[in-house]
Amino acid sequence: MAAYPEPALPAHELDLSILIKALRGLTLWRPIAVMGTALFIGLLILAILERFSGTGAAAFLFLALGFLVYFVAVGAGYLGAGHSLAATVQGREAPGILDCLLFGLFTLPRLIGLVLLESLLLLGLLVAEVILVEICRIPALGGLLSLVVFPGLFLVNIASVLAFMVIFSLSGPALWFGETVSGALGHLVAVARSRPGPVIFILALLIVLVSIVTVMIAALAFYSAMLTGSLISSLVLSGVLGGILQPLIHNPIAAFSMLGGQGVGLNGELYIFAFGLTILLVTAISVAIPNNVFLLGLAYLYDESTKTVDAEAGHAFVGGVMQKVGRAAEAAQKRAEAAAARARAQAQQASAHASAAGFAPPPAAASNPDSAASVAATPVHELMHCPHCGAAAQPGDRFCGECGKPLAKA
Repeated sequence: MAAYPEPALPAHELDLSILIKALRGLTLWRPIAVMGTALFIGLLILAILERFSGTGAAAFLFLALGFLVYFVAVGAGYLGAGHSLAATVQGREAPGILDCLLFGLFTLPRLIGLVLLESLLLLGLLVAEVILVEICRIPALGGLLSLVVFPGLFLVNIASVLAFMVIFSLSGPALWFGETVSGALGHLVAVARSRPGPVIFILALLIVLVSIVTVMIAALAFYSAMLTGSLISSLVLSGVLGGILQPLIHNPIAAFSMLGGQGVGLNGELYIFAFGLTILLVTAISVAIPNNVFLLGLAYLYDESTKTVDAEAGHAFVGGVMQKVGRAAEAAQKRAEAAAARARAQAQQASAHASAAGFAPPPAAASNPDSAASVAATPVHELMHCPHCGAAAQPGDRFCGECGKPLAKA
C-alpha cells in the first residue's frame, strides 16, 4: 500500500507527540558520537594549549586560541549532530560521523551570518521604538502621542520577544535541513509570525524533559565514575598517585597542565593523562546524550512548524524589510549628496558676490578659515593685517585676535 503523508496540523495546534519523538534521541548513537567527538576534541585541545600557554602575553594568546578552537568544535558538533538528526526526521539514511563534522564546520559561518542578520532585525526594531519615544518629546503633541505609543510599545515588545525567541531557537535547525541563509530567515519569520505561542510552549516542555533526562544521565555517569574510581583506588591508596588526583577532581583540565611536572615520573604522567581523558569522556557523554534529545525535539519542531506556515509570506516579509532598508539608505545618500551640492552652490554664489562687490580675501585666509567670513565682508582699502602672523583684523582693532600682539595697518 502507498504511504500517505500525515496531514499538517493547523498553525494554532500543539503537537505534543514531538516530546515522545524527542526521546528517541537516547538511542541514536551517531549524532551522540558526532557531538561527543566534537566536544571531546575541543576540550582536549583547550587543555593541551593551556598546558603550553606559559605566562604573560603568550599565555593569553594560547588560552584565546584554545577557547576559539573549543567554540568552533562545539559549533561544528552542534550543526553536525543536527544534520544527522534532520536525516532521521525526514526518513533518510544518516550521513557518516566525519561527513556530519565537516558539514558542521563548513555551515558554521552561515549560522554566524544568520544570527547576525537576526540581530540586525532586532536592532532595527529597537531603533524604531527609540524614534517613537523621541517623537513623544514634542512639547505640545508629545503627551497625546504617548497615550498611544507607550501601550503600543508594550504590546509590540511582547510579540517581538516571543518572535525572536522562536527565531533564535530554530536558527540552527533551519540550517540542519540544508536551508540557505535567506531561505532560513524567511521560514523562521513565517513561523514567528504565524505560531509563536505553540512553538514557545513546546520549547518550554522540551526543556523540562531534557532537564529530567540530564539528571538521570548525570546520576548514571556519576555512579559509573565512582565505580571506576573504586577500581583504581588501590593506586591512590598505595601512594602512586598520592596528592595528585585529589586537586584534579575539581579541575580536570589541570590534569594536562601537570604533565611534565617535577617528581611525577613517567607512570605518574600517564596516570594523570588517563585520569584527564576519563573525566573529559564522562563530561562529553553527560552533555552529548541529553543534548541529543533536545536537538531531535528541535528538529521535529522545525519540521512540523514549517509545514503549517506560509513560507512565501515569510520570504515576502523579509524581502520587503530589506527593500525598505535599501530604499532608506539610498534616500539618505541622495539627501546627503543634495546637501553637499547646495553647500557648494552657496559657497560659489557667495564668492561670486564678493568678487562683484570688490572684496578680496587676505593672504592669510587660506590658512585661517575661521577668519575668512569676516574678511570677505571687509573692503580691500580698509583691510588690516597682523604684522606678526598675517591674520586679518577689523579696522579699529588694537590687538591681533590670533596671536594677541599689537596691530599695525598694512
